[in-house]
Amino acid sequence: MDINSLSIPPTEKELEQFVTVESDRLPRKYTREINSRIFVNRSVNLDNIQYFGFDMDYTLAVYNSPAFESLQINLTLQRLVKRGYPKEILNIVYNPNFAVRGLFLDKKYGNLVHLDHFGFIMSCVHGFNVIHKDDEKLLEWYPDKIVHPTEIGKRYYCFDTLFGLPEAFLYSSLVHFFEQQKSANEGANIQEKGPVEISFWSLFDDLRECTHEIHIDGSIKQAILGDLKKYIRKDERLGLMLRRFREHGRKVFLLTNSEFYYTNSVMEYLLQSDEKYVGYDSWRDYFDIIITNACKLRFFL
Repeated sequence: MDINSLSIPPTEKELEQFVTVESDRLPRKYTREINSRIFVNRSVNLDNIQYFGFDMDYTLAVYNSPAFESLQINLTLQRLVKRGYPKEILNIVYNPNFAVRGLFLDKKYGNLVHLDHFGFIMSCVHGFNVIHKDDEKLLEWYPDKIVHPTEIGKRYYCFDTLFGLPEAFLYSSLVHFFEQQKSANEGANIQEKGPVEISFWSLFDDLRECTHEIHIDGSIKQAILGDLKKYIRKDERLGLMLRRFREHGRKVFLLTNSEFYYTNSVMEYLLQSDEKYVGYDSWRDYFDIIITNACKLRFFL
């Protein structure tokens, strides 16, 4: 069976059939189960790489969804209520299927926009209302249907990490909530909070600050450390992978923004095992270099 003859893209059944047939041609000692195989970019020669570095959060430590995102949202909502937001927002329930990485948030109009590779707007969401690319409302907001590069980082904010997905959902949830509750203010003003009016832009600022606070003051980390099994997925093969790198003469390092106290607890949980290996008495023995509080990406500036 030729992979080129498969439909584009191949179905899971077609791909499994192809892999099975192709693997039968290999000597048994080289075959592995599908979920244990590694598919690499052939232009990268791993023999030439001497140092292998890993981040911790969402790399070695994979957070369980939607438990982790729900925790982040609940803690953030509590901070917003302390700032004077209505208590009704505490009823917001996380939808893990709402957002994907790469969405841009328009702070002027309160939209999440989906762009193509050239910056043209394919669709957008205002609250929970989907606005398609041919909709008159979209043309009113974006007459040329494009996000200009000069506005990215100013008017637009990109959710480019997994940490940003619950924040994208929460922003749209709040826009939806206030649009439902508002007493028609013109322009970008969407709701009164006491004597102060909230704009889409200030709503973003408040949300960003509260999300930042729960990470900086350790609130979310303390909650995770209180139930590591609930929030972090443990893979028994992690220690084996790291040992194999070092057994083949490679250097391994850990570079994380997390503080040492949090890194120490999480990595101890991930690498604790009933099996004992010579030279691996602590999780720190799996790495040649360990850097915490790295302040990525700030150290490049």
